[in-house]
Amino acid sequence: MWSAGVNLLNPVGLLALLTIPPVVLLYLLRLRRIPVRVPSVLLWRPMVQDMQANQPFQRLRFSILLLLQIIILLLTGFAFTRPYYQSRKPSGRSVVAVLDASLSMQATDVAPSRFEAARREALRIAKDLESGDEMMVVTAAAQTKVLCSFTKDTGALERAIDSAEPSDCAGSLREALTLCMSLARDRARTQVYVLSDGGPGGDLGVTVPQGVEVSYSPFGERCNNVAITGLNVRETYGPSSAYELFVSARNYGADELKCQVEVSLNGDLINVDTLTIPAGQQIQQIIDDPKLAGGIVEARLDAEDDLAVDNTARIVFRERARRSVLLVTEGNRWLEAALGADSRVDASVLKPEQYDPNAADATGFDVTIFDRWSPPQLPAVNSFLIATAPENGPVIDKGSTFDEPSVLDWDRKSPLLQYVDFAAVQVARMMQVEPKPWARGVVETAGGPLVVLGETEASRSLFLGFDIEASSFPARIAFPIFVRNAIQWLTTDPAGAEAQSYSAGSPVTVRVPKGTAVVTVERPGGDEDELPVREQEESPEGNGPQTTDVPISYDRTEKTGVYTFSVGGELVDRVALNVGEAEESNLTPQATLELSGGETAEVAAYTKSTQEIWRWLIAVGLVVLTAEWLVYHRRLG
Repeated sequence: MWSAGVNLLNPVGLLALLTIPPVVLLYLLRLRRIPVRVPSVLLWRPMVQDMQANQPFQRLRFSILLLLQIIILLLTGFAFTRPYYQSRKPSGRSVVAVLDASLSMQATDVAPSRFEAARREALRIAKDLESGDEMMVVTAAAQTKVLCSFTKDTGALERAIDSAEPSDCAGSLREALTLCMSLARDRARTQVYVLSDGGPGGDLGVTVPQGVEVSYSPFGERCNNVAITGLNVRETYGPSSAYELFVSARNYGADELKCQVEVSLNGDLINVDTLTIPAGQQIQQIIDDPKLAGGIVEARLDAEDDLAVDNTARIVFRERARRSVLLVTEGNRWLEAALGADSRVDASVLKPEQYDPNAADATGFDVTIFDRWSPPQLPAVNSFLIATAPENGPVIDKGSTFDEPSVLDWDRKSPLLQYVDFAAVQVARMMQVEPKPWARGVVETAGGPLVVLGETEASRSLFLGFDIEASSFPARIAFPIFVRNAIQWLTTDPAGAEAQSYSAGSPVTVRVPKGTAVVTVERPGGDEDELPVREQEESPEGNGPQTTDVPISYDRTEKTGVYTFSVGGELVDRVALNVGEAEESNLTPQATLELSGGETAEVAAYTKSTQEIWRWLIAVGLVVLTAEWLVYHRRLG
């Protein structure tokens, strides 16, 4: 250490100062003269005085040249030592860099992007670690990941930071900071740097332990973005089948935006439409195009904004196949009318006394609807149960009823309830039931679950816990939609809807042939994952013989796009993932980060930085060298 505020990175450079004594010695030595005879020394008195002053090892006289040369050598010697100072000088700290890897950090209002600017700051923090400091690197996306645990190895930290990639999904700063706080409890001094745009803002609900300092480095300058917030293909109702594309887009900027939306099917452009989106508003557009068919449907906004990822959305659209449905009922004109209105349903009706579950034709239908009656044991069929609960069904009948239940909530993301509003549905009486472990309620009331979905390896089942004729449900436009959604969910994969998409960052489920060992997943970027398939246990609640396919889950879904699943080169399924959280497209940067109860993180105006000053020493040395050269040539002149 050179002084209280200056350190030396290369103390060995002080050896360069040993060049000063030889220079001084040169000024003490007698100069060698060449003897020359002259007729008189009258005109040579200055030369005689100079000879007298340069006897061997004479007394050192003041010389401006000597002074300048010594200054040059001092500056050069100190430059070799690489002196530096630091704006902050604590040591022995535990440093945590929380790198926000959410979608909004890809915004380009900060060049080249918010995420790259945050990465540079994280690298600078790692570079400025002092002896005794250790650091950990954490990324906050759909899942919190520790890229590098606490270490003093700057190289390992830099490699971890360089490996970080932004995701196309929402991030959870709360989860990341909660992890950091739990790790900081056993450490004396912890500095947490949050490198983020603040996300949607609001209270994170994170309590900071004593001895932990949280600094927030905000990134972002503006909110100039437009995004596709919804995309779906739906079938029109009526005697003939047709499809229409539903597009929802929001303008998060401060100015009205006019742009084109381009629709393509399997990579081929099929439609171009113009959207005018007011500032801060959302619009919906219905595109009716006869070329819409099964395949990958993509909509893209041709707009210049600060975030490109959310300008595109995709869905995997499967045209509905014709389905055969058996309705077992004493008579239900509402159900018969709803089935008859669906052009892709072939419906048959039987009375309970005519139904034989052991008959060969009883299991030949795609869906069997049991209206207020069912056999004690369901056969191995996809069943829609209305106000009836067989023993091996998805619910356990408690034997009691609940009068005039009001709907408290329902799963709006369930494909069964797409375009179905249960808020105003009035029910005279409902069955009180308990879902089995392999089933779940999707509509909840004060009396318990009203609608329950269940799935085993053998079949799927849907339970509706009230008599539809003793309710207002059939009189609403949502009823035929609900019946169609029910048949679709019971006869397709677990996603249910014919137009499928998932939110980026959420796990997806596909079904593969039973006995498959490895599934190849082709990701949007073209790289592949090999996904091993675990052996499935037999379902204890199976309704009959086991099926020939099994569900698998895949969770590396942080990027939007189409994921292709194949087995042995044969295509099994394709899944589209889009931006799931509309708030992630709101690029408004947060000036402060609220941790808990109004407590905010310190906004980091600067971070600890090593400032080397050898360049300034060399610059001053060059100035002095120039002055020495001028003095020398002036004396010669």
